[in-house]
Amino acid sequence: MCIRDRYILNPSFGLRTGWSIIKSMLDPETTEKIQFLKSSDFHVMLSHIPKNQLEQKWGGDVPDLQAFWPIRYTGKEPSWNPEQEKLLQLQKEKDQQKTIELEIVEQKKRQVAEKEREEQQKIYQEQERQKLSLIHI
Repeated sequence: MCIRDRYILNPSFGLRTGWSIIKSMLDPETTEKIQFLKSSDFHVMLSHIPKNQLEQKWGGDVPDLQAFWPIRYTGKEPSWNPEQEKLLQLQKEKDQQKTIELEIVEQKKRQVAEKEREEQQKIYQEQERQKLSLIHI
């Protein structure tokens, strides 16, 4: 899996309506990772994003930005709490396990396809031998 949780903040009615149509066409595992949040639900982000990395308007501790250009470095390194680090590590391990499982499934599919090809080849060769034996008779 390539994406982790994504948050769409204060989505418009049109965006929510469009999403309700589009999400039916996507993998449920993907749609679970995309959340549309109203301002009353911003606290949900704090389970995945440290409070010191979110602006105050989103429920964090960082003062709201007024100017977006030029980009300014605040000099503060993000701090991770240990619980969040554990959650990220568990998610990474889960993603790696899924990748391994998918590789195993693909390998088994290739093996089955190879066996089927070999069986078809044997059947074809047997039919050719029978044709040749009929011709010689």
